[in-house]
Amino acid sequence: MPRKIKRRGFPLAPLLGLVLFVACAPLVTPPAFAFPKGATWTYEGVVTWAAQGNAQQKTLTWKIEVVDKIERGDGVVGYVMRGHPLDLAFYAEGKPPSDYLYLARANRVYQISLLDAAPINRVKNANDALTDWLSDDNLVFDFPLAADQKFGPAQFIANPNGMYTWIVADAKTTSLTGVKGLAPTNAIEYALDFKTNPDRQTVYFVPNVGITRFVYHHNGTLSEVDVKLVEFAASGAAENK
Repeated sequence: MPRKIKRRGFPLAPLLGLVLFVACAPLVTPPAFAFPKGATWTYEGVVTWAAQGNAQQKTLTWKIEVVDKIERGDGVVGYVMRGHPLDLAFYAEGKPPSDYLYLARANRVYQISLLDAAPINRVKNANDALTDWLSDDNLVFDFPLAADQKFGPAQFIANPNGMYTWIVADAKTTSLTGVKGLAPTNAIEYALDFKTNPDRQTVYFVPNVGITRFVYHHNGTLSEVDVKLVEFAASGAAENK
């Protein structure tokens, strides 16, 4: 799980593998985004921010959690999420984790803000096709990922400065050794950049695992985030602190 400050729609986070479709059959959830209810990702790292004109810095942990999973009959799977590394931008003591939705359909994942229960009720309504949500404006993952790939709002894809669209800036082998709950193995990690005039975020993502690192930088007011995945659990994890 990338997400955009708009606050915009993240980081929030997974897909490799071929998915075979039978003609006229419903689209299926990408295997790399087939996470169970209760799954958690715990991150550790450093946040820097300004308070009363002074730079502040703290080392902390932060958690992403799948609060609920809604499987529809049309191939769309909804994930009710809590917490995202982007929550740490412009950090303040006691800042709560955000709530949002991931909608996985075929090889694409979309992110929707969650301010109340209305969006969840829409996902549970089989008669609601969610057409307005399943658009490039809300797209945060488009699998399979590949270096130099671009995706996001159509009006920005051709923009030569690469602003306001997701760009897969790098793809390289990384070690998952030391991440609790994962096998000590190597995997391909993709760096997804999203740049705007005021800020930049980079989401490091490993298919079938999720977000493995998140970096945020604001060009004006001091706000920096750099956290790395330290634990994955099918259910339960450390509290944010």
